[in-house]
Amino acid sequence: MKLTKRKLDHTYKIVTYILITVSFIFITTSIKNFTFYERFTICSQTNIGFHFFYYMLSTIPLKQLKWFKNDPIMYHLSISVLLAMSYFLIFGCIFTSFFVLKEVISSNDFYSLGILFPFTGIIISTLQLILKLKELKNNTNTL
Repeated sequence: MKLTKRKLDHTYKIVTYILITVSFIFITTSIKNFTFYERFTICSQTNIGFHFFYYMLSTIPLKQLKWFKNDPIMYHLSISVLLAMSYFLIFGCIFTSFFVLKEVISSNDFYSLGILFPFTGIIISTLQLILKLKELKNNTNTL
C-alpha cells in the first residue's frame, strides 16, 4: 500500500468528521459535572489544535525551503533536516500517545482522550510533509 497525498487528504477528512462528531456528543452530554462553557472550551481547543498543527506542519516548512532555493547545498541540507524532524515528530507523537493511553486507562478519565486528536493532526501533516520533501529531493537530484 503506497502512501499518497490523496489517501492522506481522505484520512484527514475522516478524522475531521470523527472529531466533529465526538465534539458534538461531548458538548451535548454532561460528563464529570463540566459546565457547558467548559465542555465547549475543551472541544474548541481540541479542534483548533488538530487543524492548526495540520496546516502549520504541512505548509510552513515548505515555504521556508524557498529561502534556500538559490543555494543548492543549504537546500539539500534543509530537506534532510526537515525529513529528520518529521520522522522524530511522528515517533514522538506515537510514543506520547502510549503514555496518554496508559494514564487514561489507569485514571478512568476517558474524556481526556481528546488530546489524541491534535497528535493525529501532527502525524497526518508530517506524513504529507515527508511525501512532499521526498518529491522535492528526487526532483533536485535529477537536475
